[in-house]
Amino acid sequence: MDSVLVVGGGITGIQASLDLSQLGCTVTLLEKEEELGGKLNNLSKLFPKEESAGELLKSKLSQLDDKDNIHIKTHAEIEKIEGKPLKYNISLKGEENTIEVGAVVLATGFDPFDPTSIEEYGYGRLKDVITAFELEEMLKEEKVVRPSDGGKPQNITFLQCVGSRDQKTNRYCSYFCCTYAVKEALALKKLNPQSDVRIMYMDIRTPYLYEHLYTEAREQGVQFIRSRVSGISEKDRTLALDIENTVTGETETLSSELVVLSIGGIPSASSGKLADQFKIPLSDQGFFKVAEAPVGSAVGGVFIAGTANGLKDIPSCLAEASASAICVAQFLRERT
Repeated sequence: MDSVLVVGGGITGIQASLDLSQLGCTVTLLEKEEELGGKLNNLSKLFPKEESAGELLKSKLSQLDDKDNIHIKTHAEIEKIEGKPLKYNISLKGEENTIEVGAVVLATGFDPFDPTSIEEYGYGRLKDVITAFELEEMLKEEKVVRPSDGGKPQNITFLQCVGSRDQKTNRYCSYFCCTYAVKEALALKKLNPQSDVRIMYMDIRTPYLYEHLYTEAREQGVQFIRSRVSGISEKDRTLALDIENTVTGETETLSSELVVLSIGGIPSASSGKLADQFKIPLSDQGFFKVAEAPVGSAVGGVFIAGTANGLKDIPSCLAEASASAICVAQFLRERT
């Protein structure tokens, strides 16, 4: 049977579906939300080439429309799974008919960390403390303002590792936060070259080709301060950050008109239920556990791609999407 179920309609699931289609498989692509695209819908431009996230998504959706062997179901969630590899029967919520497939690709992505639990940062309480995802929405419109008064901020501060590398939240590194903070800092300087942009960090992790972004940011005047921020308060309509400079050991209070929390990612809320349904173990971090690199699970015929198995950037997600398609095709060919 050459029918395949792809769970998750973000960039990873879309790419896996397109590649499976090219390999001759009939694909059912499930997405629990109203539209495809996942986190790509919330992004402005992509690093390192400043491609438009919207244009990339538009191109991928156009390719999906051209494929007769890809069937898309939105607002769709799995109710029950029966059978075994090569003959899974999938029941969806609210539908009587089942979907019969030979293999499955789980591309359920990740959820953004909710920073309200870190009370000292004041997210949800201080209007001018926002997340990097909220800043992305502003950058899409090329209009960055203070939520409190709609004013144009001249002083913007990023806080790194929010919800990551922290024993109180998540101990793992979320991988992409440093790079997107640097990307957003450069975008802010491009919109307003006179703005004062700072990044408060523990360590800057911009691997591989992204290192040039870090260099460019410093050349453009973005300040990088190795520090820990113990609290944020509001004084005279400006945010006051209490920090310890971890290079000099000195403590001080810095003012900022807008604070951006570089939040990490957590496993998708659907991961636990799907893990139980497919009998796939989760890692200590809560993501689907890879049994055979790069995308093989402990269950034959079920493959895991993209941030469903751990946090990574979009190029890595696309690579794993293609890898999962190849692995599915090989699995089906060898057993039919």
